[in-house]
Parts: sequence; structure tokens; C-alpha cells
Amino acid sequence: MNYIFSINSVLRFMLELISITIFIWLGFSKFKFPFNICIGILLPAAFIFLWSAYISPGSPSRSGHFIRFIIELTIFISAFFLLSLKLSLNLGISYLIFAIANNILTHWGDIWFDKQ
Repeated sequence: MNYIFSINSVLRFMLELISITIFIWLGFSKFKFPFNICIGILLPAAFIFLWSAYISPGSPSRSGHFIRFIIELTIFISAFFLLSLKLSLNLGISYLIFAIANNILTHWGDIWFDKQ
């Protein structure tokens, strides 16, 4: 069972990198000035700050499971909206379903391992 959560952690990291890439790429290519700066630079910077401050495994202020779940869900839903509005609704829905399933499995695994 442990290897499933290890694979899920790798997929989760890939989803986080894809989210940053979506914010940067779509922010600069699909929006006009000044929105391209806000979405292409400030949104990924805010995402990286939130991840490093509240979600990363070594963070001293690592939040509880529910707060982390909400922050991560907000990031994934933001990427979904950008994909859906500026690229393809089907791609956005596929990304969101995969991200939510990964998020639920990750937090279920965290809770399961905390009880052991």
C-alpha cells in the first residue's frame, strides 16, 4: 500500500509543476497587458509562496489536513478555470478530475499513515 502513496506523491508533484506552467504559459500567451503580468507572474509567485509556507513537507508552519486540502484545491481549481476559459473545457475538466482524485488520495493517505 505504501508504494501507491509514493507513486501518488510523484504524480502530485507533477500536478503542482503543471499548475505553475499553466499559470505562466496561459498568463503570458492568452492575456493582454497588464493582466498577463498579474496572471503570468503574480499568480505563480503566490502559488509558490502558499506551497512553501503551508503545504511543503518541511515547512515549520505546515497546516492541518483540512487547511492544506482547501489551499491545494483552490490552486487546482484556478488552473482548471484558466485551462477551461483560455484553452479547452475538456482539457480543464480532465485536469480537475485527475487533480481532485490525487488530492483526495494524498490526504486520505496522510490521515491513514498518521493513525499507524
